[in-house]
Amino acid sequence: MDYYESATYTVARSLADILNPHMGNTENHLENSADLNQKIEEITIDDECMISHDVTSLFTKVPMDEALLGSRSRLEHNETLHQHTNLTVDDIMECLT
Repeated sequence: MDYYESATYTVARSLADILNPHMGNTENHLENSADLNQKIEEITIDDECMISHDVTSLFTKVPMDEALLGSRSRLEHNETLHQHTNLTVDDIMECLT
């Protein structure tokens, strides 16, 4: 069976469609590395040194319980959720977990 025909792909694609309109609506969101560079250029640091490190497997370090709580909160406070899906917040959270 092709991956695109699997049940997990269909659920993941549906969740992405529901959650996508809610992405990037915070002051901490970065679009890409160019966005990061632009924001860093606006910062002045006196008597400090800024370094960077390569990061691998970043998303394996995300605390899932906190991510799910944050997702629930964002969904519960979104007044336009019903425009994107007929699912309830509880339904979406069940799919996410």
